[in-house]
Amino acid sequence: MRRIFGIDYDTYQITVVELDLDDPAYIAHWVAGDPQKRSTSTKKFEVKKADERFYDLHHDFAQLVTRRLLAGDVVFAYVEEPVAVPGGVNTTIRQSAIWGVIRLVLRSADVRCVSVNVSTWKKEALLNGRATKDEIKDWAVAVFGLTTDLPQDVYDAAGIAAAARKSMR
Repeated sequence: MRRIFGIDYDTYQITVVELDLDDPAYIAHWVAGDPQKRSTSTKKFEVKKADERFYDLHHDFAQLVTRRLLAGDVVFAYVEEPVAVPGGVNTTIRQSAIWGVIRLVLRSADVRCVSVNVSTWKKEALLNGRATKDEIKDWAVAVFGLTTDLPQDVYDAAGIAAAARKSMR
């Protein structure tokens, strides 16, 4: 078993899709963090809550990676690069912090990690660097047999994992 991760994230959760380089039928996915903690408030972001959430995400993701390493040989991970978000620079900064947490945990576990631009993984996996969310979902359902009721992050992480697998060949 030589496993690879495709990782999509936001400031509330880290979604991991795992593929096997030797078994094209294998796919699994997990979420670290708690998307239910997502605020519906329109109030200004509270830094203290963000810091607590980041520590929780770090802890949850580190445990997930440890469990997966015990289950098989994770050799490589593709992580989507932070993107400039129309909501403002603070969101981009927070995403960058989570990106750093992901890279730190993977590096500490001796998992080779490469950052990938959103357009690049879409082009590598779907052959369309401008694929829409619906196109990504339809592709992931068709290619991996995923159900249609999963969060969009799972379909995105599947695309990222597929691009990682393609780059490993």
